[in-house]
Amino acid sequence: MKSGKFHTFSAPLATLLALTAVLAGCGDAGDGPEPAAQGDAPVSVPSPDETVEATTPAADTAAKAAAPDSCDLLTIAEIKKLTGLAVSIRTDTPDRCIWIVEKPTDSHYGGLTIGVEGYATAEKAEEAFKWYVDEPVPGIGDEASIKNDDPASLAIRVGAAKITITEQNPAITREILFELGRSAARNAA
Repeated sequence: MKSGKFHTFSAPLATLLALTAVLAGCGDAGDGPEPAAQGDAPVSVPSPDETVEATTPAADTAAKAAAPDSCDLLTIAEIKKLTGLAVSIRTDTPDRCIWIVEKPTDSHYGGLTIGVEGYATAEKAEEAFKWYVDEPVPGIGDEASIKNDDPASLAIRVGAAKITITEQNPAITREILFELGRSAARNAA
C-alpha cells in the first residue's frame, strides 16, 4: 500500500469486519462480574395509585383497525363538488390517501392528502391531539386545528382517530379545507 492513500473495502467485507468487532465484545472472557441470580435482580413494583400502561402489537393493531380507512373518508364526487377541481389520480397507502387534483382550465395541479392515525381510546387520541393544536377550528369533528404552513394542514379528532387533511393546491382555500374536513369527519363517525 502506498503512503497517503486510504485502503478501501468492499461493502460485504466492511460489514463482516464490523460484525466481527461487535461480536468480539460479546464473548464471555470470564473477567467480568457474574450475572445476578434471578432472585437478586431489583424489582420495581408500582404503587396501587400508579397507572401502568403498556402497548402491545395487538393493541396497536386493534387501534389501527378501529380507525377509518383514509380513502373512505371522501369520495371523488365530494372532492369535485367541494373544490371545483378534477381528480385525476388516487393513490392509497396503509395510512393515507392521496388524490391529484387539478383545474382543467389552467393545467395547475397539486395534491390532497388524507392521513388517519388510530388510538386505543378516545382519551388517548385527545391527549395525542394536544400536540397538533395550532389554531383551533370549532364545528369540525370532536375537535379540529389548522396549521397555516405551506401547505396548510387540517387535523381533526373523531373519537379515537386523528384525521389530517393536507392541501398541495393553491385553489384549495382555508374555507374549502374546512368543508373537506367537515365531510371527512361526518364520514368517519
